[in-house]
Amino acid sequence: MNAGKSTALLQSSYNYRERGMHTLILTPEFDDRFGVGRVTSRIGIDAPASTFDHSDNLFLVVEGHHQQQVLHCVLIDEAQFLTKQQVFELGEVVDRLKIPVLAYGLRTDFRGEPFVGSQYLLAWADNLEEIKAICHCGKKATMVIRADDQGRALKDGSQVEIGGNERPTHDKDLPVGDNPLQLYSLATPNGVKVTVLLEELLALGHTGAEYDAYTINIGEGTQFSSGFVAVNPNSKIPALLDTTTSPPTRVFESGAILVYLAEKFGEFLPTDPSARAECMSWLFWQMGSAPYLGGGFGHFYAYAPEKYEYPINRFAMEVKRQLDVLNRNLAEREYLCGDDYNISDMANYAWYGNLVIGEIYSAQEFLDTASYTHVARWARQIDERPAVKRGKRVNKAWGPEEEQVIERHSASDLD
Repeated sequence: MNAGKSTALLQSSYNYRERGMHTLILTPEFDDRFGVGRVTSRIGIDAPASTFDHSDNLFLVVEGHHQQQVLHCVLIDEAQFLTKQQVFELGEVVDRLKIPVLAYGLRTDFRGEPFVGSQYLLAWADNLEEIKAICHCGKKATMVIRADDQGRALKDGSQVEIGGNERPTHDKDLPVGDNPLQLYSLATPNGVKVTVLLEELLALGHTGAEYDAYTINIGEGTQFSSGFVAVNPNSKIPALLDTTTSPPTRVFESGAILVYLAEKFGEFLPTDPSARAECMSWLFWQMGSAPYLGGGFGHFYAYAPEKYEYPINRFAMEVKRQLDVLNRNLAEREYLCGDDYNISDMANYAWYGNLVIGEIYSAQEFLDTASYTHVARWARQIDERPAVKRGKRVNKAWGPEEEQVIERHSASDLD
């Protein structure tokens, strides 16, 4: 359901461990979406866990771990799959072992029927706290949906189906235009990286970089359609299809797309080995660092339904450290790698440049971005490039109507 349950669980466990305390995370053995014995959040954080099945006595499981190492908290992932007896056993953990138990799960299934574990947790828990999930429409999410291969909501079927979010939810072909390159994306920072590069290539006269850009509505689940999954099995934007090769070449992951296009057209990627290494270093620095900005700071500061001071401050400090890294590098350089603008600048600008100039998260004052003077100068310089201004509008489905270009098929769409 993407309710944020696992994120909250991992945060709670981290809070204990940061203070030198020990936790035990338990997760159902059959939930192997991200590997057996692992709890993974959709924002990219994870932790090892012990598994259990319906036959396990959870009091004995916890007691065994407690005897080996004193436990200060037990956390249950996907707690809706507990049996009635296991909920009782966890109550015994609290009453007899004096160890708090935090259980995270869904109330009901896709039919609106309560899970067995949830029924007894709701009846016997000492305290209940609702994690507010946001629906695709922007309002509070109130139900779990399972869709068929046409995207229609189902009301019948097995209560438990593992991995529904990681496979195509419905059959739907992607549109294909007449241009050499087909881009399926959205004007998020990762999408903007690619459209900026394509517009820069066109500005240099590379007609082979003409592209059709189709908006992937992640709010409606288009990224889980069979057509998109065929281009990107990870169901994330952006994804590129190069129709000039036989068969067409698919490229996914924004960094991979930047390198592919730069190599294909011989632009914005140095050929000198040392200069190329510097460019690739800053490109992959961004790929490794930005999840702390987007999935970490951006999520908790701007989008999380509940605001928690600890994760906001923790990720803010990391983002400020990253800005300082960029600022020190740009103190003596016009661009990240020296005098020449390249794909590493495009990638970092999409995240850190837009952060500093206030186009994502509205956190300039909170992060004191004005103090990173060299980053600010670099960001403004790139932001003034005509190709950048054009690229930022492609696949944009929000903001003033005159800035929105839902689909792009020719230069005239941006004029």
